[in-house]
Amino acid sequence: MSGPGGCSSTIGAALAQDGDTIRGAAGTYLENVHISRTVTLEGGWNSDFSVRAPALYVTTTRPANLLVAVVTI
Repeated sequence: MSGPGGCSSTIGAALAQDGDTIRGAAGTYLENVHISRTVTLEGGWNSDFSVRAPALYVTTTRPANLLVAVVTI
């Protein structure tokens, strides 16, 4: 994940402040995310974040805890 502070390994770690855009590189991320800010999440980026093509660079978030929603807002 890439946010304004650089790269992070999770969406939650990339959430910094309102208005941020969080970019997700292709891959599968295991986490349960709680979003409490106004942010934009963009998946479908290549590994160096130079090309966004969601059909080619699939970004998937799966729950780390199956008893909790993948994303809560």
